Amino acid sequence: MDSAEYPSLLALMRAHSQLASDARRIERVVDGYLADGRFDHVERLFRAATVDDWQAISLAARQLAQPVAEEPAPEVAAAARELVRTIRRNRPTRRSAVLLGELLQACRTLQERRRAAS
Repeated sequence: MDSAEYPSLLALMRAHSQLASDARRIERVVDGYLADGRFDHVERLFRAATVDDWQAISLAARQLAQPVAEEPAPEVAAAARELVRTIRRNRPTRRSAVLLGELLQACRTLQERRRAAS
């Protein structure tokens, strides 16, 4: 077998390191483009949920759970608070996944209302 066709372990490690670095850089760029509003926390929650990143889900839920005077959807804040309480008690479980689904649904409803209003 000709090993020249396949990358060496060192080359694979370098590529992996470069991809990780690029992913972090892209995440910083995307976060930079997002403003500091409630909608950004919803976007971050959706992105974290798609990759099953419970640490990022917890962070976004904590930010959504903070009370805001002009909050158009109190159900989002309530669902976020419940998810944060569940994650704080123990590591993510099936109940956490159900609560995440409820929070995502509340966020979808909020986004649909915003689209309809504009």
